[in-house]
Amino acid sequence: MIPTPERLRTNRRWSAALASGLATAGGAVAWLALPDWTGRLAAWAVCAAAGWGAYRFGTRVLRRRMKVLARPFPAAWQEVLEARVAYYAALGDEEKDRFRRLVAVFLDETPITAAGCEVDDTCRVLVAASAVIPIFGFPAWEYATLREVVVRGEQFDFRFPGRDEVTPDILGLVGNTGGAFHGTMVLSRRDLLRGFAARPGKHNVGIHEFAHLIDQADGSIDGVPASLPRECLRPWLHLVRAELQRGWEGWSDIPEYAFTDEEEFFAVAAEYFFQAPEELAANHLELYELLQRVFRQNTRARLRGLVRRRKRPSRAS
Repeated sequence: MIPTPERLRTNRRWSAALASGLATAGGAVAWLALPDWTGRLAAWAVCAAAGWGAYRFGTRVLRRRMKVLARPFPAAWQEVLEARVAYYAALGDEEKDRFRRLVAVFLDETPITAAGCEVDDTCRVLVAASAVIPIFGFPAWEYATLREVVVRGEQFDFRFPGRDEVTPDILGLVGNTGGAFHGTMVLSRRDLLRGFAARPGKHNVGIHEFAHLIDQADGSIDGVPASLPRECLRPWLHLVRAELQRGWEGWSDIPEYAFTDEEEFFAVAAEYFFQAPEELAANHLELYELLQRVFRQNTRARLRGLVRRRKRPSRAS
């Protein structure tokens, strides 16, 4: 999401190759099809303009991101991150800068729409934080299928495509079944704020729904994220089956909704991993270690670092 020098060079190189190929092909056609120099020169000018337009089109996203990142990060957004996002507080200075940059890009590119409630800076920044936290270990992640985030005031009822009955009291969902709703995320504002409360427990609906999008990166939401290393696939499937069985039998501290199916198990486990890593590692070490591989983050170590910094006595000036 952040335009690094390497990504900028690669983007410009490929865009230039596409533009020059388009201009060259058009010029060659004009040379063969037009008998006089006047017509050829006019056609070449059109082809050159088309090539320049293709180059600008190919580089438009990263150019826009560079402009976004050149602007100062709003003080109001900074206050929300510092006051509400414990994950952000545990980062070092360089990581905090990268987190802010990711938030700025996300909010510039992703519409966040209110549906019967107010969406203020706090709500928008917490949506963005929910998006950034699970992909912070990936240098170039893109939420390619996400078109819009809709925020509703409280839990809501929804009729899923292909079902006759209405599902009540939904905290959040991601449209992934095609049609006009595809690519839309819906979140309960009340539950989003609760996920970033001072004592949120194991729950964070924002992280939950963005974990579904990480799961979907390989084409389907099936509880097996594409970022899972190949050598971890069999241990993951074995562990999930075992944990689902324990949950169905009532022998697990993992939140009950995880035992709906494999895809919900992954999303709920992701919440647990980011919200209460010490507890997850203590109670489910193998699950914690596999999620470390999935998200490429050691949330327990990061949290311990924050605790040590807070306990460290300040030096007298």
